[in-house]
Amino acid sequence: MVQILDKFLDQLNLLCKPKNITVVVDPEAKEWLLEHGFDAHMGARPLNRCIDINIKQPMSKEILFGKLTGGGRVLVSMDHDTKKLKLDMLSITSSNSHLNVLQDALLDMEMGS
Repeated sequence: MVQILDKFLDQLNLLCKPKNITVVVDPEAKEWLLEHGFDAHMGARPLNRCIDINIKQPMSKEILFGKLTGGGRVLVSMDHDTKKLKLDMLSITSSNSHLNVLQDALLDMEMGS
């Protein structure tokens, strides 16, 4: 299932590339996606649906009308208070330094550094 999740996330990044958007998902968020998107009887379809609902749909509004209109990064992590995914959407022009540090750390984790 981890390989399938990684494949879906790679496909999402390929779709976002023309818009100059990168999606980085931290390890805890990947675990959440696997836990909420796994169904032994349905195969990978629920996982893809889970990504659609929890990542793609919130991103779409920001791509059309918000922070991601000119490109940027989407950092997917866990909100420990709500036990749900949290998306930090950073525009290319974002000057928020603490989010840039978080963005770099998550990117490093994603790349296995």
